[in-house]
Amino acid sequence: MDFEKLDTKAASDEGVELQLLHPKTGAPLDAFITVLGVDSDAVRAALFEQQRRYAKKLASRSNQPRTPEEIEADRLELVAAATKGWRGIALEGKALEFSAAAAARFYQRFPWAMEQVDRFGSDRANFLQG
Repeated sequence: MDFEKLDTKAASDEGVELQLLHPKTGAPLDAFITVLGVDSDAVRAALFEQQRRYAKKLASRSNQPRTPEEIEADRLELVAAATKGWRGIALEGKALEFSAAAAARFYQRFPWAMEQVDRFGSDRANFLQG
């Protein structure tokens, strides 16, 4: 078996374009987000940083678990880290320039888009050739 065909890392690092779907109808939108996969160096680095913060919190707060708000903030941070760029995204009639901070604000305002990006980036099948 040639595992070269099962290499999700290369495409995860480069990113794959996701076409957003309308949250009600499921119809394709003219909006595209380039998503890094879970095997990408950038996403793994963000995840490791979150794990370091959580370990530090556990050590300093006598094993208190993360709050739901912290869990959601971590998810937002990871999805923003997995966003490499976009096209066709506009607010109030103006193209929204891409940045990591803009991605975080966009996902806070449009959680349905964050959910689509999160699912897409977590599915390794999206990062396989053919």
